[in-house]
Amino acid sequence: MVRELLEQAYEEEKQKSVIVKKCTRIYHEILKGKDEELYNHLLNNQVTPELQLMRWLRCVLTREFEIDLVLQYWDYILGGVYL
Repeated sequence: MVRELLEQAYEEEKQKSVIVKKCTRIYHEILKGKDEELYNHLLNNQVTPELQLMRWLRCVLTREFEIDLVLQYWDYILGGVYL
């Protein structure tokens, strides 16, 4: 009973998060449209969108740019600013 309540609360919280929503959209719409083979591989291996994409963002941004720019880029990407 307690486990079911915790799992339900976790699922509800996941759906509220803006980052999770953006990652899910990128994963299930953009990636699927651009590279369906990779999308299916990640899906079959149960790689969650938020885990994979947040790791990728942190890795790419922090290795390539100074921390001040990284923070600005994160604000831009995760803040919902689109051209």
